[in-house]
Amino acid sequence: MYCNAGMDKISACPNGVPVVNSIEQIGSVKNFLTLPVAVRFLFYLVFYWLPGLFQIIFIRHNGFGTDSYFGTIMICNARIGYLVPAVFFDNPHETFLEIRKSRFLAQGFHAESPAKARAGIEARKVLYPDATHNCWAYLAGPPGDTARIGSSDDGEPHHTAGRPMLNVLLHGGIGEIAVVVTRWFGGIKLGTGGLAHAYQESVQTNLLDLPVRNFAPACRAVIRIAYSLLEPVRRVLAAHGATIEEEKYSDSVEIFFNLPLDCTTGLTEELARLSNGKTIFELC
Repeated sequence: MYCNAGMDKISACPNGVPVVNSIEQIGSVKNFLTLPVAVRFLFYLVFYWLPGLFQIIFIRHNGFGTDSYFGTIMICNARIGYLVPAVFFDNPHETFLEIRKSRFLAQGFHAESPAKARAGIEARKVLYPDATHNCWAYLAGPPGDTARIGSSDDGEPHHTAGRPMLNVLLHGGIGEIAVVVTRWFGGIKLGTGGLAHAYQESVQTNLLDLPVRNFAPACRAVIRIAYSLLEPVRRVLAAHGATIEEEKYSDSVEIFFNLPLDCTTGLTEELARLSNGKTIFELC
């Protein structure tokens, strides 16, 4: 199996974690971030939201004798893969800017949940007790998703730091990210407009060469099978990286599991082989 991070080259996936690690790939992130907002929004709409809204893989019921059957409905309400930071709060990506004698330290890291984002933010803030402000923003979901976001001005004038930082994250093309910008005041006031620009520029600079990897969301699925196929199907699911959450037993067996979204095709092919080609697969 290989993974394409959506950039110039295909990266190998050690331990199943695809990593963007070439100069050409990082360059592509820079090029993408320089596109107009309207172009980036169109990109998300066509290649991210629409294909991922609702994916259904349906395997029709087919008989295996008088009282044996093999059928499944797999419902995947998940989006295609997206970029996330490849660094964490204990070793974040750091960039420095100096603007009119004030120093700005931006620290970007992976944050898959609001709790992880806030924990990382607090860990970074305590490292610089002499700083004037530690402003922050996070987006704990897919790129552009506003369901789990947060920001703070940390004493700066209202909406001059946290919100401008968050706006950059929302349009940056990277998901599950938190950024802390630590400021040391240099004696010259920047004004509200100057502050907003400084914090935005700090985050933009951090994103330009942020190490990233491709994240493939999991597909939640359920398969209903005859008892005679339980062990073979368990082996097939394990071989394709699926994690079984629950099994329900009645006249048949229902298996509820999570599956990496990029593994659905291989699984359906294996299930077809297991059923001797008697099942029909439909991909919607």
